[in-house]
Parts: sequence; structure tokens; C-alpha cells
Amino acid sequence: MLAIADFILGKDTIRAAYRNLAFGEKNQLGIPGLIAWLFLLPLSKTRSFKTMIRKSAAKVRPMLVTYNKAGIDLSMNSILDLPEVVVVQTRVKTVNVLVPAFSIETMSAGFFGVFQIALMIARQGLNVRLVLFDNFYFDRDVFHRNLQRYPGLERLLDEVELDYVGDRYLPLNVSPHDSAVATVWYSAYFARKIMDTIGGGPFLYLIQDYEAAFYPFSSLYALADATYAFNYQALVSTKPLLEFMKAKSPRVAALASANKAVYFNNACSAAMPEKADFLAKHAGKTKKLAFYSRPTVNRNMFDLGARALIDAWNKGYFDTGHNWELYGMGIGDVEIHLDARRKITQLPRMSLGEYEEKIREFDICLSLMASPHPSITPFDMAGVGAIVVTNAFENKAADYFAGISPNILVSAPDVPSLTETLRLALSRVDDLDGRFDGAVNMNYPRDWESVWTDEHRALVRVLFGSAPGKASPLSGGNLVERHTFIHPNVGRQAKHPFGDDIP
Repeated sequence: MLAIADFILGKDTIRAAYRNLAFGEKNQLGIPGLIAWLFLLPLSKTRSFKTMIRKSAAKVRPMLVTYNKAGIDLSMNSILDLPEVVVVQTRVKTVNVLVPAFSIETMSAGFFGVFQIALMIARQGLNVRLVLFDNFYFDRDVFHRNLQRYPGLERLLDEVELDYVGDRYLPLNVSPHDSAVATVWYSAYFARKIMDTIGGGPFLYLIQDYEAAFYPFSSLYALADATYAFNYQALVSTKPLLEFMKAKSPRVAALASANKAVYFNNACSAAMPEKADFLAKHAGKTKKLAFYSRPTVNRNMFDLGARALIDAWNKGYFDTGHNWELYGMGIGDVEIHLDARRKITQLPRMSLGEYEEKIREFDICLSLMASPHPSITPFDMAGVGAIVVTNAFENKAADYFAGISPNILVSAPDVPSLTETLRLALSRVDDLDGRFDGAVNMNYPRDWESVWTDEHRALVRVLFGSAPGKASPLSGGNLVERHTFIHPNVGRQAKHPFGDDIP
């Protein structure tokens, strides 16, 4: 009978009617499908039909997934499909700072470090070029215009060259004496290619986290971890990250002992408060807590933080006689329900200026980071007088934060410890004098002019040599009429490779 129905109505019609009866799928059956459905209806009541359905439901239908060279290269951040590098004898000696894909509207704090290092090197008299090597949308005029919103970066494009080679249409032209700066793990492969093309030598590796840990044990983990054995010297973001990397990588340990791997502190965004303004802002009954809420970024431990806040709320720790307002800051449109009536309000993403103004309102901040890097948010918040709850991790411990500000409380990364540390933070919220002193005396740089020391400058001079004279910011590269480019794969890497975003 089924064979006759197949012949008259067609296999697809019979299949659609069958799936409607068996699995409740809503299909547009039409007249032929309705006839098939009526034909199958009596059969659906039989035991053999029901047995067939159970077997059909249990049967695994493997989906064929195809791979090719281009797709696999994309999945590995194109480290095997790097731009061509060509030596041009007439090019001026240049330090090539390799910049991954970014969006200027939501640029992360990691990029501030990249661009500020480019400026620091340029101000040693060296010619510096930002090399945009990822395939993503970029418009130089929009970039320049938006840089005016970031203090200290307004004149970036007046002081450095800029070259986009992400489309792979033209090679990156280098002089025989060029150098490179890797700024994210997969750019280390391009830095190595540049140095090999001109005859070898170390590049400068800007290490702002142990980036292999961004991935589960996998191909990308192996590829990222391998870069720490390359030929380089290093600038490492924060002391605990450098200490972690020394224990993790024999190469980093050897470099550090020779002063060829040194740490720096990324400037935070905490403007020094005036005491009268601080007291007036925080003396009232309304108090505010900020949770650095980034559920899409695993190392920010969203689940731990959210659960600790829920526990603290339901244990009555917020019953301090104040009117508490709780906010989420970060990435993602999320709601955290503290109980049946109260929830945390997620703030919209902000510009840097809006962020710097907003953080002055907060009395407590919960900011977590499953990394030896402390992140910058604790210093932003402690520096404006908030009590910060953060976590220990590996060698990142309470003594490190105590040397920066007493406004930072450190917890083990588990729910009971975080809940108890929140209780301690809440007990200190009315100590406005102590909070203000902890902010004013914070031992952490608030601007990039305070970041760089003679140690950093000496590393740059020794590695890159003497200045050859400056090139024009638009000369000698590929940036002529192709500084704006849109590719079908534009979304592939338009995510932030670095750790911390402006909320």
C-alpha cells in the first residue's frame, strides 16, 4: 500500500504526512499531503506503526560536515594564510605593530595598550606603522574621528603610519632592517614571518594574558601556547601575569632573568576624585553596586558572580539600612533575578567618557577574572572610591591587591567565599573617609604618561636600535585608496581578542 501511495503521491508528500503524524511537525501539506495524511491515519493506530516511529526516532541521522583548506585556515585565525611580506630596499626602517580586527565603537581596553605601546615606541624617535592584518571592515577616516573620544590617542595617526593588508591583495612592504610587535597570539605567527623574511631576529611580544587559556584544550590552545617558545622579547601586562608566565614558559623565565621580559601596568580609567564631591555623592541613603557582568566571556566567571549576589541578597546582607540599586556592566543583554521581585539592571554599553563618569556613582563593585591577569576594572572602581570584590587565581593573590589599594577585597573563586566577601564589602560602605583615602592613595597608574619607565624605554632601544629618521604617516605602505574594505567574511574576527571591554 505504501508503495502505491509513494507512486501516486510522491515520497516527499508521504514523508511530510508521516512526520506530521509521528512527531507533530507543522507542515504545509496541501491537498496531496492531506490525502496522504488521511491514508496514514488508520495505520498510525497500529502497533507496528508505533514501533516504526520509536525506531525512527532513535535512529541517528549523521550530518555530513565538509572541510577544506580555506575553512580550516579561517578556524585557525589564518596563521597559515598570512599576508605576503616583501623586502623593499628604499623603505625606511620601521617597527611594525600588528593590530588584529577591532570595532572602534566598542574598542576594548586591550587595544588601548596596543596603541599606547605604538606611541611609546614612536616617541623614542623610531618610525612606527600599525599593520592591520585581519580581514575586517576598516575606514581610516572613521577611525581617526573616533579616536578623538579616547584621551591620549587623539594624535595617534599623526605619529604613526597605518597599513591595511587584511585583504591579502598586496604584500606588506618592509625594509631590510624592520622589526615587528605581536599584540595577540596569532599575530606572533605574522611577526615571526616578517622577521624570517628579513633574516631573523626577535620581535617584541605584547602579552596581555595567557591567551592559550582562552580555548579548551584544542588546536587553538596548542597553536597559541606554541607562540611562547618563539624568538621574541616581551612586554607583559601586570606583575602577576609576568610571574605566571615565568612559571609557565621557560622562554619567558629566561628572558625575565636577562631583563628582556618586563611588566607594565595598563593605565586605568579612574579620575582622581575631589573629597567634597565624593562625600556629597555617597553620603545619601541610596547605594549602588556594579557587577562586571559578561556572560559571553568565560573567564569573567559570570555564573559564580551572579550566584554569589543572589545568595548575599537572600541572606539579608543588603539589609544595611540603605536603598540598594544593583547594576550589571559589560557585554550582553541579560537579567539576573535576585528573588521574585528584584533583579539586576543591565546598563547599556558606554563610551569611555560615559564609563569614566558612571563609575563614580558606585559604592561596591564585583569584578571577577579567571586569569593571572587582574583585569583593569578593579582599579577603575577602587580608584574612584568603590569597595571592590575580586578573586584570587593561581599566583594572583590578596597581597598583590593589598599593595595597590585597601579598597580591593580578594576572595577565593567559589560561591560561599564570594558571598562572605560581599558581606565584608557591605559592612564598609559607610566608611567614606577610608574609601576616599584608599582611592587617592591607590598605587596604580591613572594615565599612560605614568606607565612607561626607563626600563621599558631601554628594552625598546636595545631591541629596535637607533632611530633612522621618520617617514610620513601615509608613506611607503599600501594605504592609498584602499583603506576601506568590506569582505564577505568580515564577521569572522570582528570580536575582541583581548580580555577587557569598556562596559
